[in-house]
Amino acid sequence: MAQSFQQVASVRYGFVVRRGLDKADIYSIALSPNVQWLVVSSDKGTVHVFSLRVRVGGEEASTQIVPFQSPAIVQQNSSTPFDPLSSPTAAANANSSLYFMRGVLPKYFSSEWSFAQFHLPEGTRYTAAFGLHNSILIVGMDGSFYKCTLDPVNGGQMSQKEYVRFLKSDSQRCATR
Repeated sequence: MAQSFQQVASVRYGFVVRRGLDKADIYSIALSPNVQWLVVSSDKGTVHVFSLRVRVGGEEASTQIVPFQSPAIVQQNSSTPFDPLSSPTAAANANSSLYFMRGVLPKYFSSEWSFAQFHLPEGTRYTAAFGLHNSILIVGMDGSFYKCTLDPVNGGQMSQKEYVRFLKSDSQRCATR
C-alpha cells in the first residue's frame, strides 16, 4: 500500500493505492514526467502503474478529473512525449470489488488498485521507469530488459514489446567453459 498527498490552493488531496493483498517489498517507484502516473516494482514479480488523478467532489472518474498537479506544471509539460499518458479520458484506478465494505476496514476497501500491470519472473529485483510513447522500461538485476506499452484509457495487462538479456546466467557461463 502506498499513500500520496499533494496540497493545491489550501486543499489537500490524498489517496491510497494498493498493488496486491499480501505484503511486498517495493524495489522501485517512479513518477511520469507529467506527474500523472506512478510505476512501482516489487518482489512479487509485478510492475504496477497507478493513475495519479483526483476525483472532484466524489464525482465519477468519467465526468471530471482534476490532474494531480498545478496548472503551471500541466502547461509546462504539455509538449512532452508523454501527452498520451495525460489523456483526459484516461480511466481511474480500480477499486476493490468489496469497496462497499469500506466502513469495516476503511484503509483496505477504500484504497485504489493498480490501473495497469505487467508480470515478470519472481526472484529478481526490477527497476521500472517511464519511456516514450506510453512505454514502461523495466531493467532486472539479472541483466534482463523489458519494454512494455500501457493503454492509458483501458489499463489492464501491459503488452510486452521488447525483451533483451544482456548478461548470461551462472548456468550458461558454466556450460560455455
